[in-house]
Amino acid sequence: MEKIGVSYVWYYNWKYKTTGHLFQDRFRSEKIEKEDYLLTVIRYIHQNPLKAGTVKRIEIEQLS
Repeated sequence: MEKIGVSYVWYYNWKYKTTGHLFQDRFRSEKIEKEDYLLTVIRYIHQNPLKAGTVKRIEIEQLS
């Protein structure tokens, strides 16, 4: 499996003219300093399943 993975990464890098690991720099973080931006990010994260079509509606469960 390792040989297949290494071969694929080599091919991918050659084909798309990239370097490094296949998932290098894929996930990045950004500092959230303002509350209104935090709410925007939370809304975006929670709407992802809806936009992807994995759920039909978003339900909020209340903790008691």
